[in-house]
Amino acid sequence: MIEMIGNFDVGHERPTVKQHVSTLATVSAIQQAFGLDPNAFAFHNELNHEKSCPGHTIDRRLTTSQCAQIAGAK
Repeated sequence: MIEMIGNFDVGHERPTVKQHVSTLATVSAIQQAFGLDPNAFAFHNELNHEKSCPGHTIDRRLTTSQCAQIAGAK
């Protein structure tokens, strides 16, 4: 599990650039190390519908696309 610290719901914090880039790099590195597809991850809110984690300002499709771009660049 990878945890991002912050309240990333609309009207609250946004992840910093460093936080966003390091999270994408970490997810991508884990996926590559285990031969996983860029889609092979779940947000907390997909596993527990009582949660909004990682927050409504974090877009799953964009995150997946960015992980795929990082994987393609290596």
